[in-house]
Amino acid sequence: PPTFPTLNSLEEFNTNVLADEEFLVVVVVTSSLCQHSASLRTFFTALAEPKPQATKARCVQVVVPGPGEEIFSQLKLHRTPSVLFYLKGTQRGPTFSGTNQAKIEGLFRNAVLDRNEEMREYDEAKLAAAQPAVAEGDEEGEEAEEDA
Repeated sequence: PPTFPTLNSLEEFNTNVLADEEFLVVVVVTSSLCQHSASLRTFFTALAEPKPQATKARCVQVVVPGPGEEIFSQLKLHRTPSVLFYLKGTQRGPTFSGTNQAKIEGLFRNAVLDRNEEMREYDEAKLAAAQPAVAEGDEEGEEAEEDA
């Protein structure tokens, strides 16, 4: 099953959204009392599934009423469903409230592109650091490259 954790407190929001320095974090706010939120549940679950072009994006959800109300209030939201995008602890772009799936998908794609552009050097440095160093003429290294 896709990872789509529910945040239940401001502490969890701060840890999982504001403190994240690497991923685009998509915050999906729904209401268990809202017919529109219920109808989009499958859509949001699919949005949360890992995608090759969005490996550095992840989704979290906040559900109201209930423990998520503190987060809902802090974000100054008035409607559900709502979608917000965060990168490095800062909200990026507008809060989108509504059920237009094409609009949400477009905002998601644009946010992923913006994240990947802004974090390109970071991603490349992290990838380079994860690659084992291969000395020139190192036969084992050459074999490993051929196997890969």
